[in-house]
Amino acid sequence: MADYERRNNGYRGGGGGSGGGGGASAAIENDEDFDRRPSETEIRGATAARRVEDDVVIIAKTVAENYDDEELRDTLINISLTSLFAYNNKPELGTELLNKAASALQKYIDSGSWREVKLLVRFLGCLQPLFESDGIFTLLEELFARAVDLQTASSEDLLGLELVKIILFTIPYVMSSPATGFESQASALLEKTDIIASTPHALVDLVNISGQLQGEASKGWELKCLPRPWKDVRESDGDEQKPFEAVAKIAFPQITVPNPEVDTVPPVSDITSSLLRDALVDTLNLLDFNRVATAKYLIDLWKPEDMAVDAVFSQLFQLPTPEHKLVYYHSVLTECCKIASAAIAPSLGRAIRFLYNSLETMDLELSNRFLDWFAHHLSNFGFTWKWSEWKDKELGQLIRKKATDDELQPIIAAIEEQAQGLGVEDPKVPSTDALVASICFVGSKSLSTSCTIERNKDRLLAVGAASEKARLQIITSVMVYWADQTGIAINIIDKLLNYTIISPMSVLEWALIDHIEAGAILSKPHIYEMIAATVGKVTNRMRQIVAARTQKGLYEPQLSVLEDTLIRERVEMRNLFKFIEDAVVSVATGSNDELMERGDGSVDMPERHPPPAAVEDAFISDALVNATPVGTNAPMREDPADTAADGDIHIADADGQ
Repeated sequence: MADYERRNNGYRGGGGGSGGGGGASAAIENDEDFDRRPSETEIRGATAARRVEDDVVIIAKTVAENYDDEELRDTLINISLTSLFAYNNKPELGTELLNKAASALQKYIDSGSWREVKLLVRFLGCLQPLFESDGIFTLLEELFARAVDLQTASSEDLLGLELVKIILFTIPYVMSSPATGFESQASALLEKTDIIASTPHALVDLVNISGQLQGEASKGWELKCLPRPWKDVRESDGDEQKPFEAVAKIAFPQITVPNPEVDTVPPVSDITSSLLRDALVDTLNLLDFNRVATAKYLIDLWKPEDMAVDAVFSQLFQLPTPEHKLVYYHSVLTECCKIASAAIAPSLGRAIRFLYNSLETMDLELSNRFLDWFAHHLSNFGFTWKWSEWKDKELGQLIRKKATDDELQPIIAAIEEQAQGLGVEDPKVPSTDALVASICFVGSKSLSTSCTIERNKDRLLAVGAASEKARLQIITSVMVYWADQTGIAINIIDKLLNYTIISPMSVLEWALIDHIEAGAILSKPHIYEMIAATVGKVTNRMRQIVAARTQKGLYEPQLSVLEDTLIRERVEMRNLFKFIEDAVVSVATGSNDELMERGDGSVDMPERHPPPAAVEDAFISDALVNATPVGTNAPMREDPADTAADGDIHIADADGQ
């Protein structure tokens, strides 16, 4: 009975029971106790018969009229568009609304709940017309500053990318709000974030978002997918349409975005690090029968991107042999990546880079283990890797595919830009090193290295012509790459000389100036062979020119052309020999800078044979003694008619007799 009475409490109909209309009278007498508050369901259900714009006004008025009703106010104040109109009806709502939103936002930022942060920032972005000055853009700028700090520390940092994503997803809601005049702030923020967003990342796709927003900016922020109910608002059925205008502006709440870096790995000085490492390693080796369970344990126990990778690699690289087969540790890392790829990928990437850069100093057995694991790991993920970091490898792939200069230029430009940022005097030197090393690598995998050089001849010619240091770097890169097979290196240098990619003087400068090493380089047989072959090319060419100049039957203008070539080449040959003599004599007498720094005294010059320059000069002078003098013209040919007039009989006439 009590339940029945409660169910009919406040019933306003008539009749029923003795006294006729007693129920109605009682209800009227207790009208103040009747709950006239519209429920949230009633408010939302009424929207089917009315326009959204009208419902917004009704809900806003309801909130304002029932401001003292805490339950209703807390429920409907969270609807951003309603909040705009509720604020105009009762400005006190503005302060409470922002205090509530700011408090929640600060809590989520401090706890690192970034999805909730994104939703609340979007909510505040919709309220942009209520704020003074730049409003939400102040917070977005601070979020971007933190993202830059994180990305500067590590380009693989995911939190910085998440902050940029929050910024990019908030801008459309700000620009579709009733606020106006913020196009410049939005464009400036887009331009800033593009530095980070334009870089492709395997785990977070910001490139498309940034490009889409730039497209919307160029069209005046149409954003057709976002409704704008505030553009068509009527206070009542008879009123005219009017846009939203805030009755007064309020200050944007103070939100602090702290440095989000958190120490997740105990330092080596802390006993925690040793205990965790020991527990992880024991688990790894004891659960070898189930790699999936092992990987899940590593991920769940501690921050996976730090401790799990360290534990697995410590066993994978254990000498002389690990406890289990190597493939077990391979599979555990693969499963870890499948379980928590976004978390473990950055740490695994850092480990790969560290190991790759340490290959030259690593034990040979460990180098082979790393290469085997890396190849196996990449095969499980479609060989996806940020190859652009290893420019020489990317260059090698393009060169193998016989890519055009236009396809190679972006990589070359990226290397030069990075070198310039590091303060390298001539950025073309590192880009040349990467290019030549890649050519050597591709050539080493083919039947003929010279074919690879010939295909890239024009590209190398352009490099040598652009910078003298880059031309010398070509020789350095070849000699370093083939340091263990010097015969191949000398053969490649010979090809480069034939193609005039490098000059004989470049070879001598490289050997006798840049790498003289106080004369120690002269004791290396392959260097002597390289210099001798270079000088031999010069003298052989000189002798070929002399042979052409001294041949019989030459007349002008060929004589002048050959004479000019002979004079020019003879001067270059003399300069070459003088350069060699100066460099060698300085070493022999101890006047070389490095020898003087070492304190080596001068020595008596041994008795020498005639210098090669004198021998070649004597040969040229002797050969030119009987050469046809310059200016000699070909003799005039006799006219056959004149010969016939002298009494000679033409052959045709003789045949006719």
